[in-house]
Amino acid sequence: MEVCYKLEKEFEVFLEDKFPSMWKYVGTGKKIIAGKCPDFINKEKNKVIELYGDYWHKGQNPQDRIDLFKKEGWNTLVIWESEIKRNLKKVEEKVQNFCGGIYNG
Repeated sequence: MEVCYKLEKEFEVFLEDKFPSMWKYVGTGKKIIAGKCPDFINKEKNKVIELYGDYWHKGQNPQDRIDLFKKEGWNTLVIWESEIKRNLKKVEEKVQNFCGGIYNG
């Protein structure tokens, strides 16, 4: 596990628990899409999960990242830090829907 930040570490554990072997953390620069480094990818399904910290991404429009990655053939789900803190079960359902219903939870 090469995750650098606490939120990403915790989310990587969550993803591996609920969606085993489906997501890979690449937020250290292992994967670059359109000049940006996504947080988690699923290569087989060309999907990206981006974690947006409430402080670091304040004022940013997640749709900009979604649109940027879409141009490169990647579908993107953005999850805000506050969503994780507020209702992890709801985040789990959001990821499940994004994955197309494949789910271990």
